[in-house]
Amino acid sequence: MDYILTAENLGKHYRHSNALSGFSMHIPKGSIYGFVGRNGAGKTTLLNIIAGVEPMDAGKITTKRDLRVSYLKQLPDFSPEITVLETFSEFANEQKAKQILTKFNITRFDQPMGTLSGGQVKRVALANVLIQEPDLLILDEPTNHLDLEMTEYLENYLNRSNVTLLMVTHDRYFLDRVCNEIIEIDNKRFYRYK
Repeated sequence: MDYILTAENLGKHYRHSNALSGFSMHIPKGSIYGFVGRNGAGKTTLLNIIAGVEPMDAGKITTKRDLRVSYLKQLPDFSPEITVLETFSEFANEQKAKQILTKFNITRFDQPMGTLSGGQVKRVALANVLIQEPDLLILDEPTNHLDLEMTEYLENYLNRSNVTLLMVTHDRYFLDRVCNEIIEIDNKRFYRYK
């Protein structure tokens, strides 16, 4: 099978507890995984490690060569003085950026990021990761701050694209409609469901 990423015995330890211990998985191209579990179970920590924004204390991650990863953090951070459109500058695809932003009800492209609400910032960040067309897309709570129409657009976008997806969400309906496998993290144990 064509695995784009393999995680072996990942572990993360904080001062008084293990946030994550012994997590392993093989991620085939085109698979869509949803991670569920109570708050504090280690879901975001796991995404941070796989995305490479947080170091692991144990284990190993192997990826296919030149793997392009895009990560929507739970709390995205942008420089407050740059404009909405300037957040896309490295992708140089202005028309597509405006198109996706409009779907997420962001229409003032010259507005400084510092003047946007938390929900608007999250939607700009979501548009940013979608436009990159990565091999591996990692989304932490993507439907927070989306209305029904925006959620349906995202669902259709993900179902149409051939992206490999790892996602944390509390939106059970969205999870059922998009994911083909669910991994529950409960008390440092991992349970997989089709």
